[in-house]
Amino acid sequence: MNLRFLPAIAILAAIGSAHAFAPGRSDERRPNALNDFSAAEPLASGSAVWRTWIDSEIGSGHRVVWNRHTGLASRIYPQSTELGRDQRVEDWLSEHLDTWAELAPLAVDDLRLVSHEHDARGLEIVHLRQFVRGVPVEDSHVGVAARGRKIVWIALDLIPNAPELTPAQRITSAQAVRIAAHHLGADANEIDTASVERLVVPVLDAGAVTPRLALRVPIVGPRKMRNLRVLVDAADGRVLDAWDANRYIDVPGRITGLVYPEYGIDPGVSAPLPHAKMEIVGQSVAYTDADGFFTAPVDGPGSYTYKTKLRGLWAKADEFLAIDPKRSGDATAGDSLLVDWDGSKAEKDQRNGYYHATQQHDFIKAIDPDFTGTDYQMNVRVGIGFMDNAFWDGFGINFGAGRNLFRNLAEYSDVVLHEYTHGTTDRIYGFLQPSSAMHEGFSDYWACTVNDDPQVGEGMMLNGDPYLRTIENDKVYPDDLVGEGHIDGEIIAGAMWDTRLALGATSADDIFHFARYLKAKKMDVYAIDVLITDDDDGNLLNGTPHGSRIHQAFSHHGLLDAIDLVLAVPEPPAPLSPGDAVSWEVELSNGDAWDHAVDIWVEAGPFLVEVDQDVVVPPGSSTVTVSGTVPANAPVGSISVSTWAGISAPERHVPSATTAFVLSIE
Repeated sequence: MNLRFLPAIAILAAIGSAHAFAPGRSDERRPNALNDFSAAEPLASGSAVWRTWIDSEIGSGHRVVWNRHTGLASRIYPQSTELGRDQRVEDWLSEHLDTWAELAPLAVDDLRLVSHEHDARGLEIVHLRQFVRGVPVEDSHVGVAARGRKIVWIALDLIPNAPELTPAQRITSAQAVRIAAHHLGADANEIDTASVERLVVPVLDAGAVTPRLALRVPIVGPRKMRNLRVLVDAADGRVLDAWDANRYIDVPGRITGLVYPEYGIDPGVSAPLPHAKMEIVGQSVAYTDADGFFTAPVDGPGSYTYKTKLRGLWAKADEFLAIDPKRSGDATAGDSLLVDWDGSKAEKDQRNGYYHATQQHDFIKAIDPDFTGTDYQMNVRVGIGFMDNAFWDGFGINFGAGRNLFRNLAEYSDVVLHEYTHGTTDRIYGFLQPSSAMHEGFSDYWACTVNDDPQVGEGMMLNGDPYLRTIENDKVYPDDLVGEGHIDGEIIAGAMWDTRLALGATSADDIFHFARYLKAKKMDVYAIDVLITDDDDGNLLNGTPHGSRIHQAFSHHGLLDAIDLVLAVPEPPAPLSPGDAVSWEVELSNGDAWDHAVDIWVEAGPFLVEVDQDVVVPPGSSTVTVSGTVPANAPVGSISVSTWAGISAPERHVPSATTAFVLSIE
């Protein structure tokens, strides 16, 4: 049942003669006194007499929704109430109406049967409607539902206290028609006064539910293209409400395309194309959602013409020196329309470029909803002949068709994501701009994290190389700088990839993205910005939530100071036997201005000595005693003992430094 709602009289009075609806909206309106479910209150809100009746007659385990305006139990959901032997649902309802009238008291003298239904799942439902002096009460409802012998649902949406209509009707149907026509700018001569209906409308007046007589005027245009309703107070002629009663017809559908999630040499998959534009000619324009679905309103039943291209809110596929792909055809109102950009309808690079550009837009938005730098229809130009490159031009992304080095670059998501990230970095940095190496490293990292793969450009090399670059590397700043942005960028990308391995993609991606807002121009400065972004209290001196693991990742690439072991080889202990305790001292040097948690572990010969301890190293130099036990299976002779130290990272031991001495076992 589709319930429509009316506001309290104080609200209605403010409507005046303004247009109180927007064409195309449904008739869901503000709550009235009977059906204000926002007024639902817990069991304690009901009157004591009602609570007593419910507890005694309905039994335990029930649920109740009270209407605070009427004081009635608007909905009761029994758990153990059953019909009597040979008792029908309508008999049970009739029997209890008399009881309810004594409790409220309720105006149950004029309740009329609306429907008595049986559904295919065994549910029997009886609906009644309230009348006052022969006039139906808007949204009034008394109902009972039973499954088998069990009562499962009771509804009581009534005007209580056996009311009278006040004041009397003074507005005629003809006058109501003129008022409604003036309110909506319609021609009163086109409205049939015989279609005007009388209704009792429950409103709140001084805290009490009061019935008011109203006239509902329908305004129906040609072919019901206009199907409006205006509610006029029958006493003083005020417009109480106006709404559109049409259930609008639309063309629903979906736009998909054959795309390549990572490599253009792999088989394609059908995927939804998000944010794509669908035009129903002469009717409306709609855009697909993240799953490719759209709903385009039309005026009514019939056939229409649709047209669409590989363009939408955030991307526009543009084939270099060629006609943009487009689709058109017939669409029938109410029937689902599927548009699939397969290999016969658009080039591979067009589909893939559009898809990954829009996916990238949404990926960034999920992390940073306030970022608007790429909230425009970005040009995705593909198929640029005889070009072995791709580039960001300050507004759009451009892809060569490949020639001597590469296959068609737009067919590889690494390349699309890489170029798109140049755009996001540009928009974040503005006029400042990072170094070329940082720009390229940022773009490589983002392509790799989205694809969950540290290699860039797999499968697109014509010379058979497995990939173009990898960000899973051991390159160190500044030793491995060569002066070329893509190659040098592998250092910062490698540091971020190691951070991702330590923290997981979600945390690392957030930190990477937001650290760019600090607009570092050098890699080692960006490393500090990563720590600032990770910090949660504005004080780097006491560390950050992921500081130790970030420090390990960046120090591995020379971008943060490492923890160093600086002690010379210690004096070897006297010869020991298996099971003996052994200890020695090492000196640690922390070059940062904050504490670091450090793992210390030991290797002796081919096996691990039973030592693995954690220490906190403050800035400067610290002496740490390392202790352990000679394993029971230690061989007799001389064993080289190595002491390792590294920033704490449970997922991965990457030592920062080591020192060694020889242990003699007897």
